[in-house]
Amino acid sequence: MFVRMVSEKFIKNLSFSLYIFFYVSLIVGFFLNENTSGGAIYDFNINIKAIESFSIDLIETYKSYDSFSISHFPYYYIFLSVLLNISGSVTFIKLAILHLSLYLPFIFYQILKFRFPTNRNYLIFIPGLLFLSPYFRSTAIWALNDNIALIFFSLSILYFLKALYSKKEKKRFKYVIFNLIFIVFATYIRQYYAVFGLYFFFNFLLNFSLRIISLYIFFGLILISPILYQILNPNLSYALNFLSQNLINNFILLLTIFIIYLIPFYLDPKNIKKFFLFYKKNIFLCLIIFLITLLLIYFFDYHSTYVDEKKIGGGIFYKILFKKHIYYLFYTVVFISILLITHFSYRNFKHNIPIIIFFFLMFPVGYVFQKYLDPLSLIIIFGLLKSDILKEYQENIKFKIKNLYIYFLIIYLGSIFNYYIV
Repeated sequence: MFVRMVSEKFIKNLSFSLYIFFYVSLIVGFFLNENTSGGAIYDFNINIKAIESFSIDLIETYKSYDSFSISHFPYYYIFLSVLLNISGSVTFIKLAILHLSLYLPFIFYQILKFRFPTNRNYLIFIPGLLFLSPYFRSTAIWALNDNIALIFFSLSILYFLKALYSKKEKKRFKYVIFNLIFIVFATYIRQYYAVFGLYFFFNFLLNFSLRIISLYIFFGLILISPILYQILNPNLSYALNFLSQNLINNFILLLTIFIIYLIPFYLDPKNIKKFFLFYKKNIFLCLIIFLITLLLIYFFDYHSTYVDEKKIGGGIFYKILFKKHIYYLFYTVVFISILLITHFSYRNFKHNIPIIIFFFLMFPVGYVFQKYLDPLSLIIIFGLLKSDILKEYQENIKFKIKNLYIYFLIIYLGSIFNYYIV
């Protein structure tokens, strides 16, 4: 008992020190104008024009909002314009969003505690991985809307899980309504979260009473009415101007981006062995995946949609391999991505595949960026997916967490190298 108490106290002190260090690093990044995502400053310079315009004339700016070429609804920027009017300082706005972003690791930890009630001590270190995300950091520092939308989305996941596992009708209803409110808030900030709201709805439809479903639909229609108005109004449908003309492009790029967040689970030799043994026993499945990959590749033409080098996106593997004309290696990554996702999900296929499908359908946009899935993928994997690999990883997180930090630190340092050194 004494040893356990000492251990818990040590973990608590270590985690507190670690998060203080991460917070200080974020403040240092703020004053150094850190831009490890590459596009944060570019996006901020566009957004601040809309924010300043809203602060001067809300109605006229709302009517002419499409002239700013921003792909999201205006509500977040209206909120920031209010902060600008109150403070008169852009720096204040940036610092406010930076500190609001700190709620994301906290909410992520609440999800982890709910999903994995045993072995909680070391779970506290997993949300710290967000501070190694170039996109979480850049978004926090440059007052972009990604982190705030992700906070609401994470809250919607938390209450979705609570609703599913609650045994009391009143609590279920409360959690369902909270889930609805937070997924709608996330949608107001970044509209693609609405797609995942359909996943929540279908699960509620299968598991809950007609009364709860009816009230869910009723309140949902009220909450999303401003969004429906904007979509149906041709003068305000700017958010629909950025849709992809080839969803195969999106699917392939999202595969190669998402796999970056599954790779850490397969750095263990034991899991690599399981992977090869699985496909050795299921060679026909491997062949089918190979044929599907060939079919996807045939329709892939993302490289022909170039307009502006700064807007290409595509993710890490695309930039390293395809843009360097190492096509076959990139297509090999596509094949391996499908193999890994299938192996990770196969024992819980019916549970995981709908999540992954809705997850990928969230991004039917013309340009696919790494930031769309970072750090969102970690929250989806630890928050919603089921897998023997994930379960075993969580049970041994005490011995695995160091490898996770090293892996994501390498990605963060790679971003610094790419944008500041090369």
